[in-house]
Amino acid sequence: MSFQRSGLSLTVAILLIGSGAWAQTAGAPQDTLPSPLTLSRAIDIALARQPQIYVAASATTQALGHKEVGMSQYYPTITPTYSAQASSDQYYGGAANGGAGSTIVGGTGSETIVPSTSSGVNFVRGGGLSIAASQTLFDSGKREQLNAQLRHEVQAARFGQEDECQQVIYSVTNAYYGLLEATDLTKVADAQVNRYNEVLNLTKAQAALGAIAPMDIDQAQADLATAQVTLIQDQNGVHTASATLKNVMGVESNEQVVPSALAQGTDLPAMPAVADTVTLDQAVQTAYNSRPDLKQQAAVVQSDVAATKSAELDAKLSLSSTVALAYQATNDVGSRGLDTQVQVVASYPLFDAGATRGAIREAAGARDGAVDQLIAARQNVREAVEQQYYSRAETIEAARLAQVAVKAAQTTFDAAVASRKAGVSTIVDVTTAQATLTQAQDQYVEAVYEYYIADAALARAMGTNDTGVAH
Repeated sequence: MSFQRSGLSLTVAILLIGSGAWAQTAGAPQDTLPSPLTLSRAIDIALARQPQIYVAASATTQALGHKEVGMSQYYPTITPTYSAQASSDQYYGGAANGGAGSTIVGGTGSETIVPSTSSGVNFVRGGGLSIAASQTLFDSGKREQLNAQLRHEVQAARFGQEDECQQVIYSVTNAYYGLLEATDLTKVADAQVNRYNEVLNLTKAQAALGAIAPMDIDQAQADLATAQVTLIQDQNGVHTASATLKNVMGVESNEQVVPSALAQGTDLPAMPAVADTVTLDQAVQTAYNSRPDLKQQAAVVQSDVAATKSAELDAKLSLSSTVALAYQATNDVGSRGLDTQVQVVASYPLFDAGATRGAIREAAGARDGAVDQLIAARQNVREAVEQQYYSRAETIEAARLAQVAVKAAQTTFDAAVASRKAGVSTIVDVTTAQATLTQAQDQYVEAVYEYYIADAALARAMGTNDTGVAH
Protein backbone atom coordinates (compact mmCIF):
# COMPACT_ATOMS: atom_id res chain seq x y z
CA MET A 1 0.00 0.00 0.00
CA SER A 2 1.03 3.57 -0.43
CA PHE A 3 2.63 5.16 2.60
CA GLN A 4 1.02 8.57 2.22
CA ARG A 5 -0.45 10.49 5.12
CA SER A 6 -3.96 9.18 5.80
CA GLY A 7 -6.45 12.03 6.26
CA LEU A 8 -9.08 11.60 8.96
CA SER A 9 -11.92 14.05 9.07
CA LEU A 10 -12.42 15.96 12.29
CA THR A 11 -15.62 14.02 12.94
CA VAL A 12 -13.90 10.65 12.57
CA ALA A 13 -11.00 11.83 14.73
CA ILE A 14 -13.38 12.87 17.52
CA LEU A 15 -15.14 9.51 17.32
CA LEU A 16 -11.83 7.69 17.56
CA ILE A 17 -10.83 9.70 20.61
CA GLY A 18 -14.18 9.16 22.25
CA SER A 19 -14.11 5.42 21.72
CA GLY A 20 -10.43 5.00 22.56
CA ALA A 21 -9.90 3.59 19.09
CA TRP A 22 -6.71 5.24 17.96
CA ALA A 23 -5.26 1.73 17.85
CA GLN A 24 -5.96 -0.50 14.89
CA THR A 25 -9.71 -1.17 14.93
CA ALA A 26 -11.15 -4.60 14.32
CA GLY A 27 -11.48 -5.40 10.65
CA ALA A 28 -9.61 -2.26 9.57
CA PRO A 29 -6.91 -2.64 6.90
CA GLN A 30 -3.37 -2.74 8.26
CA ASP A 31 -0.18 -1.35 6.80
CA THR A 32 1.85 -3.73 4.67
CA LEU A 33 5.61 -3.51 5.13
CA PRO A 34 8.26 -4.33 2.51
CA SER A 35 10.16 -7.52 3.26
CA PRO A 36 13.03 -7.26 3.71
CA LEU A 37 12.90 -3.67 4.89
CA THR A 38 15.95 -1.50 4.21
CA LEU A 39 16.96 1.37 6.46
CA SER A 40 16.43 4.00 3.76
CA ARG A 41 12.93 2.67 3.07
CA ALA A 42 12.13 2.66 6.78
CA ILE A 43 13.17 6.32 6.99
CA ASP A 44 11.03 7.22 3.96
CA ILE A 45 8.01 5.54 5.54
CA ALA A 46 8.57 7.33 8.85
CA LEU A 47 8.86 10.75 7.19
CA ALA A 48 5.55 10.06 5.42
CA ARG A 49 3.71 8.52 8.37
CA GLN A 50 5.12 9.66 11.71
CA PRO A 51 2.50 11.95 13.35
CA GLN A 52 5.13 14.17 14.98
CA ILE A 53 6.21 15.28 11.50
CA TYR A 54 2.71 16.60 10.88
CA VAL A 55 2.50 18.22 14.30
CA ALA A 56 5.62 20.23 13.44
CA ALA A 57 4.26 21.03 9.97
CA SER A 58 1.04 22.32 11.54
CA ALA A 59 3.05 24.68 13.72
CA THR A 60 4.69 26.07 10.56
CA THR A 61 1.30 26.51 8.90
CA GLN A 62 0.04 28.37 11.96
CA ALA A 63 3.06 30.68 11.97
CA LEU A 64 2.61 31.41 8.26
CA GLY A 65 -1.03 32.30 8.87
CA HIS A 66 -0.03 34.62 11.69
CA LYS A 67 2.51 36.27 9.42
CA GLU A 68 -0.13 36.84 6.73
CA VAL A 69 -2.28 38.64 9.29
CA GLY A 70 0.65 40.91 10.14
CA MET A 71 1.49 41.61 6.50
CA SER A 72 -2.10 42.68 5.82
CA GLN A 73 -1.45 45.91 7.73
CA TYR A 74 0.65 47.18 4.82
CA TYR A 75 -2.24 46.98 2.38
CA PRO A 76 -5.58 48.79 2.13
CA THR A 77 -8.77 47.13 3.22
CA ILE A 78 -11.70 47.33 0.78
CA THR A 79 -15.12 46.28 1.97
CA PRO A 80 -18.16 46.43 -0.35
CA THR A 81 -21.51 46.29 1.41
CA TYR A 82 -24.98 46.03 -0.04
CA SER A 83 -27.96 46.58 2.23
CA ALA A 84 -31.66 46.36 1.45
CA GLN A 85 -34.61 47.28 3.60
CA ALA A 86 -38.38 46.97 3.57
CA SER A 87 -40.39 48.60 6.36
CA SER A 88 -43.98 49.72 6.98
CA ASP A 89 -45.53 52.33 9.30
CA GLN A 90 -49.26 52.00 10.01
CA TYR A 91 -51.19 55.07 11.32
CA TYR A 92 -54.71 55.86 12.53
CA GLY A 93 -56.59 59.21 12.74
CA GLY A 94 -55.59 62.68 11.45
CA ALA A 95 -54.28 66.07 12.58
CA ALA A 96 -56.50 68.88 14.09
CA ASN A 97 -57.00 72.67 13.16
CA GLY A 98 -57.45 72.16 9.47
CA GLY A 99 -54.33 70.19 9.16
CA ALA A 100 -53.90 67.05 7.26
CA GLY A 101 -56.44 64.49 8.25
CA SER A 102 -59.25 67.11 9.09
CA THR A 103 -62.28 68.59 7.24
CA ILE A 104 -63.52 72.29 7.40
CA VAL A 105 -67.38 72.73 7.30
CA GLY A 106 -69.45 76.01 7.31
CA GLY A 107 -70.06 79.38 5.56
CA THR A 108 -68.92 82.98 6.08
CA GLY A 109 -68.09 83.87 9.64
CA SER A 110 -68.20 80.39 10.98
CA GLU A 111 -66.13 77.26 10.54
CA THR A 112 -66.41 73.87 12.05
CA ILE A 113 -63.45 71.55 12.15
CA VAL A 114 -64.39 67.92 12.03
CA PRO A 115 -61.50 65.58 12.80
CA SER A 116 -60.93 62.96 10.15
CA THR A 117 -60.94 59.34 11.09
CA SER A 118 -58.75 58.29 8.11
CA SER A 119 -56.02 55.66 8.47
CA GLY A 120 -53.29 54.11 6.27
CA VAL A 121 -49.85 52.50 5.96
CA ASN A 122 -46.55 54.08 4.84
CA PHE A 123 -44.19 51.69 2.98
CA VAL A 124 -40.44 52.14 2.49
CA ARG A 125 -38.56 49.81 0.15
CA GLY A 126 -35.06 50.14 -1.22
CA GLY A 127 -31.34 49.39 -0.85
CA GLY A 128 -27.90 50.60 -1.71
CA LEU A 129 -24.30 49.55 -2.46
CA SER A 130 -21.49 51.17 -0.48
CA ILE A 131 -17.74 50.63 -0.76
CA ALA A 132 -15.43 51.48 2.12
CA ALA A 133 -11.63 51.58 1.82
CA SER A 134 -8.98 52.45 4.40
CA GLN A 135 -5.19 52.53 4.45
CA THR A 136 -2.74 53.10 7.27
CA LEU A 137 -0.09 55.53 6.03
CA PHE A 138 2.27 55.24 8.97
CA ASP A 139 2.18 54.13 12.61
CA SER A 140 5.61 55.04 14.03
CA GLY A 141 7.15 51.74 12.84
CA LYS A 142 4.94 49.46 14.93
CA ARG A 143 3.83 47.26 12.06
CA GLU A 144 7.46 46.89 10.91
CA GLN A 145 8.44 45.51 14.29
CA LEU A 146 5.39 43.27 14.41
CA ASN A 147 6.16 41.78 11.01
CA ALA A 148 9.83 41.32 11.91
CA GLN A 149 8.66 39.37 14.96
CA LEU A 150 6.31 37.23 12.86
CA ARG A 151 8.94 36.52 10.17
CA HIS A 152 11.28 35.14 12.80
CA GLU A 153 8.44 33.06 14.25
CA VAL A 154 8.00 31.45 10.82
CA GLN A 155 11.73 30.75 10.64
CA ALA A 156 11.64 29.20 14.10
CA ALA A 157 8.71 26.97 13.14
CA ARG A 158 10.44 25.80 9.96
CA PHE A 159 13.64 24.99 11.82
CA GLY A 160 11.53 23.15 14.40
CA GLN A 161 10.03 21.08 11.61
CA GLU A 162 13.50 20.28 10.26
CA ASP A 163 14.68 19.32 13.74
CA GLU A 164 11.73 16.98 14.16
CA CYS A 165 12.61 15.29 10.86
CA GLN A 166 16.17 14.74 12.05
CA GLN A 167 14.92 13.30 15.33
CA VAL A 168 12.59 10.91 13.50
CA ILE A 169 15.45 9.82 11.22
CA TYR A 170 17.65 9.11 14.23
CA SER A 171 14.87 7.28 16.09
CA VAL A 172 14.23 5.04 13.08
CA THR A 173 17.95 4.38 12.58
CA ASN A 174 18.41 3.56 16.25
CA ALA A 175 15.42 1.21 16.28
CA TYR A 176 16.43 -0.39 12.98
CA TYR A 177 19.91 -1.31 14.22
CA GLY A 178 18.38 -2.38 17.53
CA LEU A 179 16.23 -4.86 15.63
CA LEU A 180 19.23 -6.13 13.65
CA GLU A 181 21.17 -6.54 16.89
CA ALA A 182 18.32 -8.48 18.51
CA THR A 183 18.06 -10.67 15.41
CA ASP A 184 21.77 -11.49 15.37
CA LEU A 185 21.78 -12.19 19.10
CA THR A 186 19.22 -14.93 18.41
CA LYS A 187 21.74 -16.40 15.96
CA VAL A 188 24.26 -16.60 18.78
CA ALA A 189 21.69 -18.12 21.13
CA ASP A 190 20.53 -20.61 18.50
CA ALA A 191 24.13 -21.66 17.79
CA GLN A 192 24.63 -22.09 21.51
CA VAL A 193 21.61 -24.40 21.72
CA ASN A 194 22.95 -26.46 18.82
CA ARG A 195 26.36 -26.79 20.42
CA TYR A 196 24.85 -27.88 23.75
CA ASN A 197 22.73 -30.41 21.87
CA GLU A 198 25.87 -31.86 20.34
CA VAL A 199 27.57 -31.96 23.74
CA LEU A 200 24.52 -33.65 25.27
CA ASN A 201 24.44 -36.28 22.54
CA LEU A 202 28.18 -36.88 22.94
CA THR A 203 27.81 -37.15 26.69
CA LYS A 204 24.98 -39.67 26.40
CA ALA A 205 27.01 -41.77 23.96
CA GLN A 206 30.08 -41.77 26.22
CA ALA A 207 27.97 -42.53 29.28
CA ALA A 208 26.40 -45.48 27.47
CA LEU A 209 29.89 -46.82 26.80
CA GLY A 210 30.83 -46.30 30.44
CA ALA A 211 33.52 -43.80 29.50
CA ILE A 212 32.13 -41.08 31.76
CA ALA A 213 29.92 -40.81 34.80
CA PRO A 214 26.13 -40.71 34.13
CA MET A 215 25.85 -37.54 36.21
CA ASP A 216 27.54 -35.66 33.39
CA ILE A 217 24.32 -36.10 31.41
CA ASP A 218 22.45 -34.02 34.00
CA GLN A 219 25.00 -31.24 33.66
CA ALA A 220 24.73 -31.31 29.86
CA GLN A 221 20.93 -31.24 30.03
CA ALA A 222 21.00 -28.30 32.46
CA ASP A 223 23.34 -26.40 30.14
CA LEU A 224 21.01 -27.08 27.19
CA ALA A 225 17.92 -25.93 29.08
CA THR A 226 19.67 -22.74 30.14
CA ALA A 227 20.67 -22.07 26.54
CA GLN A 228 17.08 -22.65 25.39
CA VAL A 229 15.81 -20.10 27.92
CA THR A 230 18.33 -17.58 26.59
CA LEU A 231 17.12 -18.26 23.05
CA ILE A 232 13.50 -17.63 24.05
CA GLN A 233 14.50 -14.36 25.74
CA ASP A 234 16.41 -13.24 22.65
CA GLN A 235 13.50 -14.14 20.41
CA ASN A 236 11.23 -12.02 22.58
CA GLY A 237 13.76 -9.21 22.18
CA VAL A 238 13.26 -9.42 18.42
CA HIS A 239 9.49 -9.00 18.79
CA THR A 240 9.99 -6.06 21.14
CA ALA A 241 12.49 -4.38 18.81
CA SER A 242 10.14 -4.91 15.86
CA ALA A 243 7.28 -3.21 17.73
CA THR A 244 9.56 -0.30 18.60
CA LEU A 245 10.59 0.17 14.98
CA LYS A 246 6.99 0.11 13.76
CA ASN A 247 6.05 2.70 16.36
CA VAL A 248 8.77 5.19 15.40
CA MET A 249 7.86 4.65 11.75
CA GLY A 250 4.24 5.52 12.48
CA VAL A 251 3.04 2.18 11.15
CA GLU A 252 0.14 0.13 12.49
CA SER A 253 0.54 -3.53 11.63
CA ASN A 254 0.66 -6.95 13.22
CA GLU A 255 3.44 -7.93 10.84
CA GLN A 256 6.89 -8.66 12.16
CA VAL A 257 9.43 -6.34 10.59
CA VAL A 258 12.04 -8.23 8.59
CA PRO A 259 15.09 -5.96 8.27
CA SER A 260 17.64 -6.28 5.52
CA ALA A 261 20.31 -8.32 7.32
CA LEU A 262 23.98 -7.36 7.37
CA ALA A 263 24.95 -11.04 7.42
CA GLN A 264 23.27 -14.01 5.78
CA GLY A 265 22.42 -17.34 7.34
CA THR A 266 24.14 -18.07 10.62
CA ASP A 267 27.00 -15.66 9.97
CA LEU A 268 27.58 -12.73 12.29
CA PRO A 269 27.89 -9.19 10.87
CA ALA A 270 31.20 -8.13 9.43
CA MET A 271 33.30 -5.41 10.99
CA PRO A 272 31.96 -1.96 10.05
CA ALA A 273 33.86 -0.10 7.37
CA VAL A 274 35.10 3.00 9.18
CA ALA A 275 35.69 5.94 6.88
CA ASP A 276 38.02 8.83 7.61
CA THR A 277 36.39 10.95 10.26
CA VAL A 278 36.50 14.61 11.23
CA THR A 279 38.26 15.94 14.28
CA LEU A 280 36.28 16.78 17.40
CA ASP A 281 36.66 20.53 16.79
CA GLN A 282 35.38 20.11 13.23
CA ALA A 283 32.43 18.05 14.43
CA VAL A 284 31.48 20.67 17.04
CA GLN A 285 31.74 23.51 14.51
CA THR A 286 29.61 21.55 12.04
CA ALA A 287 26.99 21.11 14.74
CA TYR A 288 26.99 24.84 15.53
CA ASN A 289 26.43 25.60 11.85
CA SER A 290 23.96 22.83 11.06
CA ARG A 291 21.81 21.99 14.08
CA PRO A 292 18.24 23.15 13.27
CA ASP A 293 17.31 23.42 16.94
CA LEU A 294 20.09 25.99 17.41
CA LYS A 295 18.81 27.90 14.38
CA GLN A 296 15.31 27.66 15.78
CA GLN A 297 16.36 29.14 19.12
CA ALA A 298 18.31 31.90 17.35
CA ALA A 299 15.14 32.79 15.43
CA VAL A 300 13.22 32.88 18.71
CA VAL A 301 15.79 35.34 20.05
CA GLN A 302 15.33 37.59 17.00
CA SER A 303 11.55 37.38 17.37
CA ASP A 304 11.78 38.39 21.01
CA VAL A 305 14.12 41.28 20.11
CA ALA A 306 11.49 42.61 17.70
CA ALA A 307 8.77 42.14 20.34
CA THR A 308 10.85 44.16 22.83
CA LYS A 309 11.30 46.99 20.33
CA SER A 310 7.57 46.97 19.67
CA ALA A 311 6.86 47.28 23.40
CA GLU A 312 9.34 50.17 23.63
CA LEU A 313 7.53 51.98 20.81
CA ASP A 314 4.31 51.79 22.81
CA ALA A 315 6.03 53.79 25.57
CA LYS A 316 6.98 56.68 23.26
CA LEU A 317 5.09 59.42 21.45
CA SER A 318 3.08 57.65 18.79
CA LEU A 319 2.03 59.14 15.46
CA SER A 320 -0.34 57.41 13.11
CA SER A 321 -2.19 58.42 9.98
CA THR A 322 -5.07 56.72 8.23
CA VAL A 323 -6.99 57.61 5.10
CA ALA A 324 -10.53 56.30 4.67
CA LEU A 325 -12.86 56.45 1.69
CA ALA A 326 -16.57 55.66 1.71
CA TYR A 327 -18.40 55.63 -1.62
CA GLN A 328 -22.16 55.23 -1.74
CA ALA A 329 -22.59 53.85 -5.25
CA THR A 330 -26.37 53.34 -5.16
CA ASN A 331 -28.98 54.31 -2.63
CA ASP A 332 -32.73 54.13 -3.16
CA VAL A 333 -33.66 55.80 0.13
CA GLY A 334 -30.86 58.28 0.85
CA SER A 335 -27.86 60.22 -0.40
CA ARG A 336 -25.10 59.04 -2.68
CA GLY A 337 -21.50 60.08 -3.25
CA LEU A 338 -17.94 59.88 -1.91
CA ASP A 339 -16.85 60.66 1.65
CA THR A 340 -13.13 61.13 2.31
CA GLN A 341 -11.42 61.20 5.71
CA VAL A 342 -7.75 61.66 6.57
CA GLN A 343 -6.94 61.12 10.20
CA VAL A 344 -3.70 61.96 12.00
CA VAL A 345 -3.42 60.89 15.61
CA ALA A 346 -0.70 61.68 18.12
CA SER A 347 -0.75 59.90 21.46
CA TYR A 348 1.46 59.50 24.49
CA PRO A 349 0.93 57.15 27.46
CA LEU A 350 1.19 59.87 30.09
CA PHE A 351 -0.15 57.64 32.83
CA ASP A 352 -1.25 54.01 32.55
CA ALA A 353 -0.45 52.78 36.06
CA GLY A 354 2.78 51.12 34.87
CA ALA A 355 1.18 48.94 32.19
CA THR A 356 3.53 50.10 29.42
CA ARG A 357 6.61 49.81 31.57
CA GLY A 358 5.54 46.34 32.70
CA ALA A 359 5.05 45.25 29.08
CA ILE A 360 8.61 46.38 28.26
CA ARG A 361 10.03 44.46 31.20
CA GLU A 362 8.04 41.37 30.23
CA ALA A 363 9.26 41.49 26.62
CA ALA A 364 12.84 42.17 27.67
CA GLY A 365 12.72 39.26 30.12
CA ALA A 366 11.50 36.93 27.39
CA ARG A 367 14.28 38.16 25.10
CA ASP A 368 17.01 37.69 27.72
CA GLY A 369 15.64 34.26 28.61
CA ALA A 370 15.72 33.23 24.95
CA VAL A 371 19.36 34.34 24.72
CA ASP A 372 20.25 32.27 27.77
CA GLN A 373 18.42 29.28 26.33
CA LEU A 374 20.43 29.63 23.13
CA ILE A 375 23.68 29.61 25.13
CA ALA A 376 22.52 26.53 27.07
CA ALA A 377 21.48 24.81 23.84
CA ARG A 378 24.93 25.36 22.34
CA GLN A 379 26.52 23.86 25.42
CA ASN A 380 24.21 20.84 25.25
CA VAL A 381 25.02 20.37 21.57
CA ARG A 382 28.72 20.43 22.29
CA GLU A 383 28.27 17.87 25.06
CA ALA A 384 26.26 15.57 22.76
CA VAL A 385 28.83 15.82 19.96
CA GLU A 386 31.74 15.13 22.27
CA GLN A 387 30.03 12.15 23.92
CA GLN A 388 29.02 10.52 20.64
CA TYR A 389 32.38 11.30 19.03
CA TYR A 390 34.27 9.30 21.66
CA SER A 391 31.52 6.68 21.95
CA ARG A 392 31.84 5.87 18.26
CA ALA A 393 35.61 5.54 18.54
CA GLU A 394 35.30 3.29 21.60
CA THR A 395 32.67 1.00 20.08
CA ILE A 396 34.68 0.28 16.94
CA GLU A 397 37.70 -0.57 19.07
CA ALA A 398 35.52 -2.81 21.26
CA ALA A 399 34.25 -4.56 18.13
CA ARG A 400 37.83 -5.22 16.97
CA LEU A 401 38.78 -6.72 20.34
CA ALA A 402 35.58 -8.75 20.50
CA GLN A 403 36.34 -10.16 17.05
CA VAL A 404 39.71 -11.35 18.31
CA ALA A 405 38.03 -12.84 21.39
CA VAL A 406 35.51 -14.73 19.22
CA LYS A 407 38.26 -16.35 17.18
CA ALA A 408 40.20 -17.36 20.30
CA ALA A 409 37.09 -18.63 22.09
CA GLN A 410 36.07 -20.67 19.05
CA THR A 411 39.49 -22.32 18.99
CA THR A 412 39.28 -23.04 22.72
CA PHE A 413 35.80 -24.51 22.43
CA ASP A 414 36.73 -26.74 19.49
CA ALA A 415 39.73 -28.00 21.47
CA ALA A 416 37.56 -28.66 24.53
CA VAL A 417 35.06 -30.67 22.49
CA ALA A 418 37.86 -32.64 20.85
CA SER A 419 39.38 -33.38 24.26
CA ARG A 420 35.96 -34.40 25.54
CA LYS A 421 35.55 -36.84 22.67
CA ALA A 422 38.98 -38.26 23.53
CA GLY A 423 37.90 -38.60 27.15
CA VAL A 424 40.51 -36.14 28.37
CA SER A 425 38.54 -33.05 29.41
CA THR A 426 35.45 -32.90 31.63
CA ILE A 427 31.95 -31.63 30.95
CA VAL A 428 32.80 -28.55 33.01
CA ASP A 429 35.67 -27.75 30.64
CA VAL A 430 33.28 -27.87 27.68
CA THR A 431 30.66 -25.78 29.50
CA THR A 432 33.22 -23.16 30.40
CA ALA A 433 34.55 -22.94 26.85
CA GLN A 434 31.01 -22.76 25.50
CA ALA A 435 30.07 -19.92 27.87
CA THR A 436 33.22 -18.02 26.91
CA LEU A 437 32.47 -18.39 23.20
CA THR A 438 28.86 -17.28 23.60
CA GLN A 439 29.90 -14.28 25.67
CA ALA A 440 32.50 -13.25 23.10
CA GLN A 441 29.99 -13.55 20.26
CA ASP A 442 27.38 -11.54 22.18
CA GLN A 443 29.93 -8.82 22.90
CA TYR A 444 30.97 -8.71 19.27
CA VAL A 445 27.41 -8.39 17.98
CA GLU A 446 26.59 -5.71 20.54
CA ALA A 447 29.77 -3.75 19.77
CA VAL A 448 29.11 -3.80 16.01
CA TYR A 449 25.60 -2.41 16.35
CA GLU A 450 26.61 0.00 19.09
CA TYR A 451 29.04 1.43 16.56
CA TYR A 452 26.30 1.90 13.97
CA ILE A 453 24.03 3.47 16.57
CA ALA A 454 26.82 5.73 17.85
CA ASP A 455 27.61 6.76 14.29
CA ALA A 456 23.94 7.68 13.76
CA ALA A 457 23.89 9.53 17.09
CA LEU A 458 26.97 11.53 16.11
CA ALA A 459 25.37 12.49 12.79
CA ARG A 460 22.27 13.58 14.70
CA ALA A 461 24.36 15.54 17.18
CA MET A 462 26.11 17.29 14.29
CA GLY A 463 22.79 18.03 12.56
CA THR A 464 23.79 16.19 9.36
CA ASN A 465 21.80 12.95 9.53
CA ASP A 466 19.21 14.20 7.03
CA THR A 467 21.74 14.92 4.31
CA GLY A 468 20.36 13.61 1.05
CA VAL A 469 16.97 12.81 2.59
CA ALA A 470 13.94 14.50 1.03
CA HIS A 471 11.49 15.82 3.60
